[in-house]
Amino acid sequence: MTDGYRKRFVVTTMALLGAVLFTGFALLDVFMIVNEYRGLENTMRQVVAPWNDPAGNGRGLTDAEPPSKPDGSLAEPSAGEDPPPKPSGETDAPADPGRDPRRAGDYVIVAVFCDLADGGITLLTESESIGEDTVKEVVPILLEADGGFGRLRDKGLIYYIDREGDVCRIALTESSAFTANALKNTAAMILVYLGSMAVLFPVCLRLSAVAAKPMEKAIDMERQFVANISHDLKTPITVILANNSILKSNSGSTVAEQSQWIESTDAAAKNMMDAVGEMLTLSALESQEQTVTPVRTDLSSAAEKSALQLESIAFDRRITVDTEIEKGVFVLATKEYAERVCSSLLENALKYEPDGGSVFVGLRREKKKAVLTVRNPGSVIDADDLPRVFDRFYRADKARGSRGGHGLGLPIVKQIAGLIGATVGVRSDAASGTEFTVEFEPAKKA
Repeated sequence: MTDGYRKRFVVTTMALLGAVLFTGFALLDVFMIVNEYRGLENTMRQVVAPWNDPAGNGRGLTDAEPPSKPDGSLAEPSAGEDPPPKPSGETDAPADPGRDPRRAGDYVIVAVFCDLADGGITLLTESESIGEDTVKEVVPILLEADGGFGRLRDKGLIYYIDREGDVCRIALTESSAFTANALKNTAAMILVYLGSMAVLFPVCLRLSAVAAKPMEKAIDMERQFVANISHDLKTPITVILANNSILKSNSGSTVAEQSQWIESTDAAAKNMMDAVGEMLTLSALESQEQTVTPVRTDLSSAAEKSALQLESIAFDRRITVDTEIEKGVFVLATKEYAERVCSSLLENALKYEPDGGSVFVGLRREKKKAVLTVRNPGSVIDADDLPRVFDRFYRADKARGSRGGHGLGLPIVKQIAGLIGATVGVRSDAASGTEFTVEFEPAKKA
């Protein structure tokens, strides 16, 4: 049962985490691609922004050639004329037709100057992939655009156009570099996503084991309860059936002659009623609708009454009940629950104390608490069973002995204590035996 629960837990958790992580990484990937795109736009804007009149600094591609010397070489800037400024980080390069393109990371950017007045096109820089032929082909298309940043998908180019009157400055770069960077970012995100899922999978397995522990514990307790209650009910039922068989076989006998079998049947029926009553009581206490309003209750009187009622049981087994009950200890509880806690703990102590032993019942005031103590030195609860003595339906033979009971008395005490705001604890060792303590909230003086 728990294996199926764990599988569903892992599948559901991994699906939810996977969806959340996938969405997060997808959004991050989109953000990085958009950021890369905007960064390229800014870079290309900076590339074309400094360029003014390109005369003497580029290679003309139309009939409107830049001025040249008689020997055919490109004209130098006139005396006193400053050369065009260059983007940050660039060094001076010779003004020749083979001028290197500008580089920005993985991008190779080509700059083109267009004079719209005379139709002159000057290639300021060029690259192996974006040469004269490509520029001549795309510039007329770009001049029809309004300007700004965009892509020519069919040409595999990204462009930036800066128009200023009759001057148009164009930056070109291959879109394949942008696509490659986008694919690298996406691949990195996918690897990180898969790695995250691989790390989270064993974590989910571990969490499923932790989440299944309460269920496993509840199932174990239920199985223990079914085994115990089946035994507890089977025995009296067997006795009742046997007694009825005897009564039927001696139908001619008088009631007085059959009294032992009738009394035995009554005792067996009473035992079953006690078991059913405890189950109903625990069910009512654990109901979410169960509410209790604690009132000022005389705990001293409840403890003394419980000790007096169980004195006959102690006498039959030669057990001495020693009491140190402080007078006038009032707590927040109810009379019924206060007496039930006292009698249940004392009955439990008498049940597991060996014949001829002793049981101690104490009640004292402390600074902010009223403490009830019930101790039987003749029995010890195993350390493995000690944390579970208040669990529903739990009854370990080592902890509860073999003197009967249904494994519900202490869980009832625990539930009652929780309802009235008290706390119950237990300790057990070979030196002092087993001691139960209940700390009550003291009531204000009337």
